[in-house]
Amino acid sequence: MAGAIDAGDTVTAGFAVSDGSTPSLQWYRNTTKTNAGGTLIEGATAASYAVPANTTAGTYYYYCVATHEGVTAASAAATVTVTAA
Repeated sequence: MAGAIDAGDTVTAGFAVSDGSTPSLQWYRNTTKTNAGGTLIEGATAASYAVPANTTAGTYYYYCVATHEGVTAASAAATVTVTAA
């Protein structure tokens, strides 16, 4: 994902399964621009995730992991830059 978004905006990931079924999704937040080793976001299991508007100022990286029949794939990390109000 290119560019940056602000707190309160939404990040979205898209995954396709060859048999047309829907994979299980889970969002993570990281402090480095990588799609591994992040912190699981409880309850964030949809294709989109709304970054909380009250997120502390800083730069964060969000990514989504899809799982289907034991196979996992991670999205690229999306950069979210939060500035102090």
